[in-house]
Amino acid sequence: MHLVSKGLEHIPSGLWTKNHFLDLDDVLKDIVFYRGVSRILLKKCFKAQKPDVNCPKSNYSYYAKLARSDCETILTNCSYDNKEFPCCQYFLPIETDIGPCFIINSVQTKKQQPYPMVKNMRNKQGVLRLYVNVTSMMYTLGDDEVPTITTSLSSTLKLQYGRKYRRVLSVRDIDNDPFITETTAKQRACRFHHENEGGLYPQYSYSACTVLCRKRAQLKLCQCNDHFMLNTTEEERCNITGMNCLNSMSKYLTALKPAWSQRPGLTCDCLPSCDEREITVINDEARNPGNDLKPALVEIILGFLPTERFKRNVVRSRLDLVGKHLH
Repeated sequence: MHLVSKGLEHIPSGLWTKNHFLDLDDVLKDIVFYRGVSRILLKKCFKAQKPDVNCPKSNYSYYAKLARSDCETILTNCSYDNKEFPCCQYFLPIETDIGPCFIINSVQTKKQQPYPMVKNMRNKQGVLRLYVNVTSMMYTLGDDEVPTITTSLSSTLKLQYGRKYRRVLSVRDIDNDPFITETTAKQRACRFHHENEGGLYPQYSYSACTVLCRKRAQLKLCQCNDHFMLNTTEEERCNITGMNCLNSMSKYLTALKPAWSQRPGLTCDCLPSCDEREITVINDEARNPGNDLKPALVEIILGFLPTERFKRNVVRSRLDLVGKHLH
C-alpha cells in the first residue's frame, strides 16, 4: 500500500506578496501535483505577455516540498487485525515520479522494516485499517512495484476527508522453477530483483524500469528532467522552458505502449519481475457518513487465501543436456 498526499495545507502564508494574482495558487498546484502536464504554470508564467513577478521560473522542487505533508500529519491509528502499530514506523518514505510517498512492506525503500501481515488458516481475517487526515491518493501494488504516472487507475483510490473506504483484494504469486536462475533474462522473459544495473530503485521491477525509461526519454527530448524524477541534481531539473518542452511531449512521455502500437506513447524495453505479485481489486466501497470533519477511514482486506499461483518452469536445463551426452 502506498499513499501520496494531495493537500496544500502547509503553504507558507508569506510565499506570495499580498497583491499577487490568485492564479499563482493554481500555478502552485501544477507544480505540487505534477503529472506530466503544467498548463496553468505555462499559461500564466511562460506564455503570458505580462506574467506576475512572483511567477516561479525554476527551482520547482523547492515549491513542491513546501506543500507536502509528513507521515505523522497524514496517518493515524494504524492497525492490522485490530492490533495497533505505529503508522510511521512502518509506512516509510519513498521518492516516486509523482512525488514523495509513504509505503508499507516494500522492497524498494532505503530502510527495510516490514510489518508482519499474516493471513493463514489460523488467522483468517487480514484487515489493515488506518485513518488518513489529508486528501490523498492510495495505491495497492505488489511489494516490488512503485507508483508512477503510468500506474493503472484500477490500482488507485482517491481518499477524501470524512469518508469510509473499504477495498477487498486478491493475491496471486509466481513460483519459479529452481533451474530458472540458470537461464538468461531473455530466455525466461523476466528479471530478478538483483538484475538491476543502473536502476533508480534498490530492486528491479517492471514499474521501476519504466521510471528509468521515462527519465531517459525526458533527457533525450528536452535535455532536462521534471522536479519529481529520481536521482537528478538541481542543474538537471527543468526550468520553465524545459517544462514547456515536457508539456509539449506529454502524450508521448506519460503513456506506455507496445512497440507495434501506432498510438502516442513511450515504448520501454522493460521485462516483468520474476517475483512479481499480482494484486487484483475485487471490490471497492466508499461511504459518506455525513461528517466531513473526520479523517478518512480506510480498510484494506485480503478477500481470501490465495487459491492458485503462476508457475514458471524450465523446459530443458543443463542437466538435461548432460544426460543426453552420457547416453
